[in-house]
Order: sequence, then C-alpha cells, then structure tokens
Amino acid sequence: MVNTLALRNGSKIKFISYNDILYCKADGRYTQVVLKNGKSILTASLLKSFENRLPCDLFLRIHKSYIINLNYITDYNNSINGFLILGTNTKLRVSKRRKKRVLEILNSNFTFI
Repeated sequence: MVNTLALRNGSKIKFISYNDILYCKADGRYTQVVLKNGKSILTASLLKSFENRLPCDLFLRIHKSYIINLNYITDYNNSINGFLILGTNTKLRVSKRRKKRVLEILNSNFTFI
C-alpha cells in the first residue's frame, strides 16, 4: 500500500506522505491540507473526497469541516463543546453529531489508564 496522497494544486501534483498530514479543513468547494510542518496546500476537492480516500484507520472526520490524523492527537476535552488538540497545539472542535463516533475511535485506538 502506498502511504502517499497525490494533491492537485493548480498545474502541479504534490505527493504528500500520510504521516505529514496534520488535518484537512473544508474551505467552501476547496480543501486545505495542513501539514505538520505548518505549511498548507489548497486543493480544488471537497472534504468528502478526502474522507472517502484517506485510510480510516489513520484519519477521522470529527466535524463537517475537519478530518484529523489520529497520530497527532495530544489532548481531548470531553466537555459539551468537545475539542481535540493536535501536536502543534491546534485546537479543533468535535461536532455534537460526531462526538459518539470520535469517542468510540479513541477508545478502540488508545489505551486508557
């Protein structure tokens, strides 16, 4: 399995390792792919396309606007307006609709003590 995503960016195609993707953010009819080095790439694809193509064991849709890389979760706040914090201190809201699924994935992928 190739662990790389090919992103069209204008007339270029960028090849990005899944491990370099921090999260993807919906931006209207575009998606902003935010990398762990702080850079981002804007691509003319809907976030739904990313949800369908990214491996579900590594990426999770937490909100209508966000898909995150599970490897970069550092904190989860389970308040009414729950949110996740990713490795770069990026705080992303978890939607009420997706909160149950997020908790299921966290419980199945992480060891709680």
